[in-house]
Amino acid sequence: KKLIYIVIALMVSNITLAQGYFREPEKAFTFQVAPAAFSYNDKAVVGFHIGVNYKEAFNISYFSMRDYDFSEGIEDYGWYGLNAAYMINMNKYLAVGPVVRLANINGDWEKPYYGAELRYNVNKKVKIGFEYGRAKNETGFAEGFGIKFIWNMY
Repeated sequence: KKLIYIVIALMVSNITLAQGYFREPEKAFTFQVAPAAFSYNDKAVVGFHIGVNYKEAFNISYFSMRDYDFSEGIEDYGWYGLNAAYMINMNKYLAVGPVVRLANINGDWEKPYYGAELRYNVNKKVKIGFEYGRAKNETGFAEGFGIKFIWNMY
């Protein structure tokens, strides 16, 4: 009888320990949503990114940003298009990589925007991204700097 109790106790403890070590497998593709604030071409714009992320390294997303300043009496400044980034992990918390944007400003396509992004991993699903880049325009270069709060939806 004691042997049966010992066997049952060992089985229960084995099941309990096995559940403690279980981790959900990483998914290759995740969806990403990121509210963002940006200073581009001397305009402060806010908006969002929505896209897909592959293995926390490559992401492609649609972005839409506007200045929402209606006091000027003209149509607001709109900047939207496609954003692609390839991130290289530096350590557990930091990743850095190049960014390319194909964007439209108020209905006119601009030359490609090239930049660099630094991401800080707050936790497994939340990251903070800092980006700097520029695009050639008719007066030289349009520079941009921004921050985005990235949420990976699994």
